[in-house]
Amino acid sequence: GGGQRRGGRVALAIGDGGNDVPMLLAADVGVGIIGNEGMQAARSADFAIGEFRLLRRLMAVHGRYSGVRTAKLVKYILYKNCCFCAPQLVFAGFCYFSGQSIQHNWIILWYNILFTGLPVLLMGNFDCDVAEEIIDGHPEISPPAAAAAAAATAAA
Repeated sequence: GGGQRRGGRVALAIGDGGNDVPMLLAADVGVGIIGNEGMQAARSADFAIGEFRLLRRLMAVHGRYSGVRTAKLVKYILYKNCCFCAPQLVFAGFCYFSGQSIQHNWIILWYNILFTGLPVLLMGNFDCDVAEEIIDGHPEISPPAAAAAAAATAAA
């Protein structure tokens, strides 16, 4: 997608043919359905699915997992960097801010590889807080769906 944010809302476009390509490109998230009308929509979309019935799983299950993982990783990387930078700032004060580093270059390299790359890979492959079957049966527990339901309730 490539659309502009509209008051904190995200636009989802779903299309299955060549006539839907401009809509898919204008939306924040585009989902193309591979179908009888060809592959133009699937090629220009952010996500491509084979059948319309798979859209619910894409949005509920994978959307929930993506949102939860992103929130966890943002917090993790923030605290990781605080733990990495705080000793350097204290050390810089003792060295009169001369630019001397407390860590060797190899330590910095391996720290970032082990504590940035590895958790992302592990969390991306193994972190599932709720079973897929439960989410599929109750899509309202997905964070975007829960937020939309709360907003709809507050507006009513």
